[in-house]
Amino acid sequence: MKNKLEAIRKKYGITQEELADVMEVSRQTICSLEKGRYNPSILLAFKLAHYFHMTIEDIFIYEEDFCAEILEKWKTDRECRYYYRSSAMLCTGIHMCYICDAG
Repeated sequence: MKNKLEAIRKKYGITQEELADVMEVSRQTICSLEKGRYNPSILLAFKLAHYFHMTIEDIFIYEEDFCAEILEKWKTDRECRYYYRSSAMLCTGIHMCYICDAG
């Protein structure tokens, strides 16, 4: 997920390590978030927004095309599969997993 976390963190003069300590996550998690390799849980997204006195939308960028692709696959794929929390959160705004029964 694209985000402005690195720019915001640097604007406040905070290191990845310092932010990780406050958020109770690893420095690697903050690094992965900043690089867009990791989507935060809804709780972490709220904690970051609260910490910087911003909204979640001020930090994280909603990617509508990605969501449409995930939801279309979810509607048409007949195999049993799991959608991980990050994708579900991105598309629905809530922290949950989708499970589809094969049938």
